[in-house]
Amino acid sequence: MIVLVLIKLGGLNTIAFGALMLVVAKFGVGIKYHEVIEDFVNSDSILNAKNMLAKIVIWATAIEFVGIILLFIGFGSEGVFSDTGNRVFQSIFHAVSGFNNAGLSTLHGGYMHPDVISNTFVHTITMILFFFGGFGMIYVFDLFEIKRLRERMKTPWKTIEFGTKISLYFTLGLLFAGAIIFLIFEWSTSLSGKSTFDAVSMALFQSMTTRNAGFNVVDTAMLSMPVLIVFLFLMFIGASSGSAGGGIRTSTFAIMWASVISTIKGRSNTELYKRTISNDVVLKAYAIFVFFIVGNIVGPFALAITEADLLASGKYDFMDLVFEHVSAASTVGLSTGMTADLSPAGKIILIIAMFIGRVGTLTLAYLVGKKVISKNYKYPNGHTMVG
Repeated sequence: MIVLVLIKLGGLNTIAFGALMLVVAKFGVGIKYHEVIEDFVNSDSILNAKNMLAKIVIWATAIEFVGIILLFIGFGSEGVFSDTGNRVFQSIFHAVSGFNNAGLSTLHGGYMHPDVISNTFVHTITMILFFFGGFGMIYVFDLFEIKRLRERMKTPWKTIEFGTKISLYFTLGLLFAGAIIFLIFEWSTSLSGKSTFDAVSMALFQSMTTRNAGFNVVDTAMLSMPVLIVFLFLMFIGASSGSAGGGIRTSTFAIMWASVISTIKGRSNTELYKRTISNDVVLKAYAIFVFFIVGNIVGPFALAITEADLLASGKYDFMDLVFEHVSAASTVGLSTGMTADLSPAGKIILIIAMFIGRVGTLTLAYLVGKKVISKNYKYPNGHTMVG
């Protein structure tokens, strides 16, 4: 129950929860925190942000409630779910864990439990919860809020917002790309003997959960090296901004991608979906990327020192170490089985990685960074060769 409450609060995002508490307590929000909170809710006004935070809690809870009902139906009444009380609790726990992208399960072996591993209905419902939880509630409002739907019906020229396009298109793109690669390299191994429908379902499930959620229906330790490398990439990118997931976020990846394409094509501005992205946003995206890269270099380096004996035993290799840390930093929760064998020092390193990944690298940078007194200055231009 304690873990369940922590998952729920953590899924609301540390910033959202902290800001909501400030609003509820009527302390207000200080000016120095406006930028951080507005980044989370994608709002230009802190007053709108306050209203948005309350809406996030209501919508998130409603989606979880629907998920609980559907999982209760999907689990059935056999095996471990024969006891109604346990079935209710399992439905609540997995709906909350799924939507909030925690990836924790109270079933022995998680979703590889014999009573769940072949249940496509449960997998589908869980995957939908993953999607909504990792998509970003601000973008969910834009897609599904009745007022927005009516506006688009009355004025067809109005499309979904720019941020929603980024979250939706890149989420779906990464989902299908990961699933296709999984099908190609695992067709004759972990997917062997499965029907085409089951294989595609499992591939989509793994691709979705690898990016942000952590549930698995195949043994991660038995996956081929190409799939593990792709999974590292998907975990690194993670979920969308303002969501329950971690990683550098799809928006960061999208902006960097647009910046690269714009540079190659010789454009003076970064452009994406017929919109110009400001230089401040581009720099912020690269800052997040650099922070995350540095963190995932320092972390495995530290683990290589604390877990030298474990690596020397031959049971695990450095790839397992890197996978463990990237999974922790991106708050995914997948593991090749190394977690339980880590030393106390190694586990502390992962705790730090998970904490930073949950709070956000840029948020910590805002916290410890020194605010400049004035931005109204410019040094002389400097030029050097690049590449």
